[in-house]
Amino acid sequence: MAKFIFKLQKLLTIKEKIEKRAFLEFGAAMSVWEKKKKEKNRLQTSLEKCVEAFRENARAGAKPLEAIMYNGYIDALGANITEKEAEIADAEKQVKLKRLVLAEAAKERRVLENLRDRRREAYLATEQLAERRAIDEHVSYRFGAFNEYSGD
Repeated sequence: MAKFIFKLQKLLTIKEKIEKRAFLEFGAAMSVWEKKKKEKNRLQTSLEKCVEAFRENARAGAKPLEAIMYNGYIDALGANITEKEAEIADAEKQVKLKRLVLAEAAKERRVLENLRDRRREAYLATEQLAERRAIDEHVSYRFGAFNEYSGD
C-alpha cells in the first residue's frame, strides 16, 4: 500500500505557522492590555491614598501651600488615569482585532485539516477496495486452478 500524500500539506503547514504567529500576537496584545490595566489600578490606588492623606492634613490644619501641592498632584494623577483609560481602550481594540485574526487563522487551518482527513479516508477506502479486489482475484484464480487440477 502506497503512502498517503496530501498535496496541500505545504499550505497547511503555512496556515499552522500563521495561526501560531497570530496566537503569539494575541498573547502579546493581551499582555499589553493587562499591563495598562495594572498601571491604571496603581495610579487609582495612588490617587486614593493621596486624597486620604490630603483629608488627614486638612483635618490637622494643613497650610495653603501644602493644599495647593496636594491639589496639583491629585489633578496630575487624575489626568494620568484618564490617559491610561484611553490607552486601555486602544489596547482592548487591539486585543479584539488580534482575537479576530486568530479565529480566522484557526478556521482556515481547520478547513485544511478537515480536507486532509476526508482525502485520507477516501484514499484508505480506495486502497482497501483495491486490496479486496486483488485478494478476490487471487482467490478466484486459485480456486479456478484448484478446480482444473481436481478435474471438475
